[in-house]
Amino acid sequence: MPVHAACCDNREPMTPLDYLRRQPHRFSFDAAVRLLWRQAGAADPGEAIDFVSQPTLVHPVAEVEAAEPATPGKRARMTSRLIGLVGPSGMLPRWYTELVAQSVRARAPAIGDFFDMIAQRLIGHFAWAGAKYRPARAAELTHMRDPEAIDPLGGVLLALAGHGTSHMVDRLSVGPEALQHYAGFFAARPRSADRLAALASDWLGRPVELHEFIGVWLPISPDQRSKMPNGRLAGRFNQLGLDVAAGARWTIGGSFAGAGGIYLGQASTVTSNVITESGVSLATSSYFINNALIQGSHSYGARGRPPGNGAVLA
Repeated sequence: MPVHAACCDNREPMTPLDYLRRQPHRFSFDAAVRLLWRQAGAADPGEAIDFVSQPTLVHPVAEVEAAEPATPGKRARMTSRLIGLVGPSGMLPRWYTELVAQSVRARAPAIGDFFDMIAQRLIGHFAWAGAKYRPARAAELTHMRDPEAIDPLGGVLLALAGHGTSHMVDRLSVGPEALQHYAGFFAARPRSADRLAALASDWLGRPVELHEFIGVWLPISPDQRSKMPNGRLAGRFNQLGLDVAAGARWTIGGSFAGAGGIYLGQASTVTSNVITESGVSLATSSYFINNALIQGSHSYGARGRPPGNGAVLA
């Protein structure tokens, strides 16, 4: 193996913070704030990041020009001309920017640092507003600020999924996060087979094939079976062409188990303890699909195995 190839193979993978530090121009202002904010774990972006403006009137080519993650004893630092007091987007007259630029060239950055200090709170509120009105970010930041706090957005997503009450969520072995993640699917009507297969594939992390309309005999309970009159006992369900049935009943849509199956590829055995590559058991997946997707109107379970190397949820 060439020496340079071995060196490349031994390198540790770069983290998002490494990419932000080396290639800040590839990040939007909101994405950069998110990474630096999460690293600091502070309640407010103005407390986690020092925002710096460049004293120039040149139009910026990127929202983020430089970024330095936090280190022990030092807060994160981000340079941007997107908003501030000076610069092309600054709120002060242009001659203030020229004044700061002259002082920086004279190696007297005090006035520039003063303007950055004044603008710190302004830019911090701007960064917070960018997260506040993005639902995914708002939920993430609510949990980051107080892990025990109730997320109002999460409650709305659970309501869309049909699990808006707390006692229903507690009965789900997969927890509320899965329902919140797929809330858009749960709220959509009607539910199609292709969409169900796509969701199961995404949830399990493996190819999924859904078979529909495969008929099955449904057992009839004794009190629902046809019976001829016997002495004083009147018969029931014995009208030809109307409600008479001999033994079981054939259907292709009475339940999803009868309608087909969800076949999972690349599984060597099929038991309730089978663990997929994504770390999700078949039993948990069956429970998730039965309660979250169909909400009890159809039957699922881990059973059987189709031809080839695969498992089936049916």
